[in-house]
Amino acid sequence: HHPFDGKRPDDTNAFDSDLHRWYALVANYRLAHSSLRTGAIRYLVADDKRDVLAYHREAHNDNVIVVLNNSEDRQEIDVTLPSTLAGKKWFLGIGKTQFQVKDGRLRVTLEKKSGLAIHST
Repeated sequence: HHPFDGKRPDDTNAFDSDLHRWYALVANYRLAHSSLRTGAIRYLVADDKRDVLAYHREAHNDNVIVVLNNSEDRQEIDVTLPSTLAGKKWFLGIGKTQFQVKDGRLRVTLEKKSGLAIHST
């Protein structure tokens, strides 16, 4: 129904296989990490001016850090890690890319309106 009694164009309904694959990947990552379902949460960065957020989730020795950039700009984000996390090896949530922690800080570069999840081993 058109809000102004005009003719509404037909919607195109088509299966989006790329979007389906992405949601399946994210759902499987969540299933693989109990910390994302039931873990305690600790905020590591909450910067309203830069519109960035980073938090750590932990459950049963499963650790995940999520970093989000909600701004309209590409940003480099420094996340200071507690000593209990700084000595761990961190890997991109989906893939084998390792992130380096230097002097207790994790540095990531995120495109606008994006984020990432990394887990420790």
